[in-house]
This record gives sequence, C-alpha cells and structure tokens, in this order.
Amino acid sequence: MGRSWVGLLWLLVCVAACNQAPLSSPTKGGSPAPATAVGNAPDPRVFLTELYSHYRGAQTPDFILFEHAQSYFDPSLASLISDDETLAARNGDAGLDYDPVCACQDTGAMGSPSFTITQNSPTGATAVVSIPYTDSNHTDLTMTLVLIDGAWRIHEISSKDAPSLRAALASDAAAERGSSHP
Repeated sequence: MGRSWVGLLWLLVCVAACNQAPLSSPTKGGSPAPATAVGNAPDPRVFLTELYSHYRGAQTPDFILFEHAQSYFDPSLASLISDDETLAARNGDAGLDYDPVCACQDTGAMGSPSFTITQNSPTGATAVVSIPYTDSNHTDLTMTLVLIDGAWRIHEISSKDAPSLRAALASDAAAERGSSHP
C-alpha cells in the first residue's frame, strides 16, 4: 500500500513539473520566449503598459516623467536624474532635453508601443520597446528592468542614438559640475 502512494506522489510531481513553462525557453527561431510573471512577481508587461498609458491621448497631457522618477526608475537611476536636474537648474540649464522613455521631446505623434520582454532572472528583465509615430517613423528602445520590493523599475535605457541613459546623465552631471557657479 505504501509503495502505491509513493508511486502516485512521484507521478503527480512529474506531471506538475512537465506542465511548468521554463523561465526563458527558446522558441523556433532560437530567441527566448516572452517573459511572464514569475512566482508572485508582477508581469513586467503590466509595468510598461501602465508607464506608456501616460503618453496616449489627452488622459494626462501634462505628464512629466521625471516628476514621478521614483515610481518608474530604480533608486540609482532616479538619483542620477535628480542630480542632473538639480545641477542643471543651478546653472540655468534644462538638463536632459528629451524624454528617454520615448526618445522624444514631443509625444503628440506617438502611437501605442509594443513590447518584447525577456525575463533574464526572477528579478531582472530586458524589454525592447518599439514605438511607432504617425509620420511612419519608429523608435526602438531597450530597457533593463529590475524588480525592487515587488515592483518593476527601469535600471537603464538605450537606443540607437543614446546607447546609455546612465552614461548620458553622468556625463551631463560632470559637465554641469564643471560649469557650476559658486
């Protein structure tokens, strides 16, 4: 009798294991499968969808990303953004002169973005964000996302024209420190 219970338990464990999708399994083309929520962690797609919802239509026409930096960027990137803005204001400059989430200065022609997300680890993901514009152009951004206290945050943004937001902010801050007025 005990042997049949062990066999049944083993069968249930095997069936459960077979029904689990791997975290990042290759698809037919050899590229990783799209990310989904892992364990109790939220799906990074939900985070990105909420972020980009501020950029569509007249819902929030006065949305200024950097005023909400703590909600969207990890603490180290939020700190770089804050430092850049503080130093720029002290010197009478504008600081970063574009929105890195859309790689644009004006969101009026921006369409709905699409996301390709690869879950790299339980606390890390990479998102390729493709943003169409009404003039038939589009922008592709790569975002490194990190899970902090159960919420996704942007750690880095790169694009063809701006390979590293972190490097750009650090460079701007260094330049602003060099031109600071006592």
